[in-house]
Amino acid sequence: MTPDEEMQQMRQQLAETQNMLSQLIEQHHLHPFGMRPRFDWAPDLLVQDQFALDRDLFNNEVLLDETRGELIDKYPPMRQLNYQPPPTMPEAKRRMNASQAKEDINFKHIQYLLSGTFRPLDILASEVCITDLPNDHPQRFIEIINDIRSLMLNINASISSSRTDIAFRDINPSFRAPSTNNQNYLMSSKAFQSAISQQSSSNKALKEASSRHRRSNGPASKPTARNNNPFFRDGSPIGQSGYNNNSDQSNNNGFSGGQRPSYQNTNPFIKTNRFNPKKKR
Repeated sequence: MTPDEEMQQMRQQLAETQNMLSQLIEQHHLHPFGMRPRFDWAPDLLVQDQFALDRDLFNNEVLLDETRGELIDKYPPMRQLNYQPPPTMPEAKRRMNASQAKEDINFKHIQYLLSGTFRPLDILASEVCITDLPNDHPQRFIEIINDIRSLMLNINASISSSRTDIAFRDINPSFRAPSTNNQNYLMSSKAFQSAISQQSSSNKALKEASSRHRRSNGPASKPTARNNNPFFRDGSPIGQSGYNNNSDQSNNNGFSGGQRPSYQNTNPFIKTNRFNPKKKR
């Protein structure tokens, strides 16, 4: 083999190696736009024209029901998929006031609008699978579509969680919905009743414990107002004039036979006078 042939062979092997590396790199990325820390990308002109990307994501004119229906009807529903949002549990619906019922209906309507977007998305996934695309393109496209579907399912799940919270707050404002699996209603009747009973028992136990704690501590004693007037003393009017008219206290102080002690009158506005308990009035 001549040197030129060896060089040509090395170039060919290098090209094959680079091709293999490129394929391996592409297999680990769903799209060619890169990942973090690169956050944005510029769409092609065709994408801009078809998607009308100049429209705001949140503030747009709401589609008429007829227009929305025409869009959805272009894509047939998938078999065995239920596109209707679940109803509220009957036990909670009967107890809802007008405000709670309206809030639940609004959430349910949003779920109904969102359910229609699954029909064209699932058709797109099917078209990607049956269309002859080069290399690993179908797998990448399916994964992208699946990510979109997961995000949409998460929106529906979040709305269902909010609707279930409304049902629990209808029973008691402090109640919250537990995590549940999918069912025909937002929650099964059995699970709803069980959760209500459990949270009611917990609330009752907390109230009883709080009540026992208050009773054990007793009523709070109120502070006694102190008389700061220098011309009047605490006690009965006689006591204010310098005499103690409490017989029990006098007995406890060692005075027997009904004799009461006399005290020096210190009030300058009351005339000093001796009190004789034996003297008849």
